[in-house]
Amino acid sequence: SLYGLERDEEALQCYDRAIAIDENYGFTWYCKGNSLSSLERYDEALVCYDRVLKIDENYADAWGSKGLALARLERYDEALQCYDRVLKIDENNESALHNKAHALTRLERYDEALQCYDRVLHLNENNVDAWGGKSWVLSDLERYEEALDALSEALEHTNIIVNENERTMTRDKIMTTYNHIIEKSKKSTSNR
Repeated sequence: SLYGLERDEEALQCYDRAIAIDENYGFTWYCKGNSLSSLERYDEALVCYDRVLKIDENYADAWGSKGLALARLERYDEALQCYDRVLKIDENNESALHNKAHALTRLERYDEALQCYDRVLHLNENNVDAWGGKSWVLSDLERYEEALDALSEALEHTNIIVNENERTMTRDKIMTTYNHIIEKSKKSTSNR
């Protein structure tokens, strides 16, 4: 598809033509929303996701994408509601759990975020992003040794990432988290 090829503007034209033929086909609205999100046009994407959910209120991917768009707009409480809807449909949805943990972290609801990251890791212990997110939350809770242990797990699991560019980007994220932990730890020590 054009969306997958990052040709979102062209894809939007195709989706509009498809919608003109059948405006009640939810998948087209969903794809249009994803293209708009890729173009960082989140408010417009939300209109599309709402349209999908009007057609099929149990469309888990649409709830998840709507949550991501809301999170990009820093509307984390609303994003949480969307992730909860996904989890109501599929309680083991790894992506929704991870995104929920991230939103909870942004809202400084660290204990709940930690529970979500632990659930993700229970489902998939190789989830590098969940290890990194857990590490970040632990550092915000001033549990620095545990944070470094989680970060070490994240680094260990990067070896399973096949794509070299993705592996490098993931390791860069791990270094950013490491720097966050060290900085928080230094501040905590100097404030005592």
